[in-house]
Amino acid sequence: MGLPHEVATYLFLHRELIGVYDFIFGEYSGDYRFIPPNSDTTDRFENLLQEYLELEVDKKWHYVIDRMPLLKLRGFRSLTDQYDKNIVLWQRLKASVDQDLDYIENNLTNDYNVPDNLRVIAYELHDLLKEHKKLREGKFLDIDKDKALLIINGRKLDIEIDTKPYKFLWAIFKKHGEIASYKELANEMELNSYSEDLPGTDFKREIQQIKNKLLSSLEVKGVNSLDIDKISDAIQAVRGRGYKLKSF
Repeated sequence: MGLPHEVATYLFLHRELIGVYDFIFGEYSGDYRFIPPNSDTTDRFENLLQEYLELEVDKKWHYVIDRMPLLKLRGFRSLTDQYDKNIVLWQRLKASVDQDLDYIENNLTNDYNVPDNLRVIAYELHDLLKEHKKLREGKFLDIDKDKALLIINGRKLDIEIDTKPYKFLWAIFKKHGEIASYKELANEMELNSYSEDLPGTDFKREIQQIKNKLLSSLEVKGVNSLDIDKISDAIQAVRGRGYKLKSF
């Protein structure tokens, strides 16, 4: 007959959340630069977490769930807020994670009782985390804003971080693959033409020119043409909306 629907769902969600937390918080130690996941990832995480927390307080099933020898995950409410504390906390809990996974493997023999929508969200989340991993591990391009350094393929370059070309690059870099709108870019670069009342497309031509100046500046700094072409290809114009920096 299998587990009741609610219990099977709880075990499924517990396993999925462990996977997310271990991916986001489990691989950092010492000197790290935390890269927060994008909104698509956090939205799906929050959907799973909400279902998980509701089952924990369900009047009918909470007494069953509370007796399970599992970690309490309710302390991890966000993948981005207080990430430094979450990393430390997760490191302390990792020794017990395998016990949880063993328990789930022995008791959740299949997940046919888990709602389809939750399985779809979990599947989408897996794919998004794979993309996040590429971004996190990608070392072709990095920016240390505090030190005004641009790192390309391991080579460090001093940059004029407060000039428009590098403000443009920083603005799209920190969006982690999401679109920076024309208005966001104009505001970030403090364009003279910027006005909250103007449509974003009014800044399109000026921003395009600044992008070209960025590529010219890289050439002056001695970046080879192949690397410049790679950066140019990664800076993608999104019609009518703005720019984004795709993963390398």
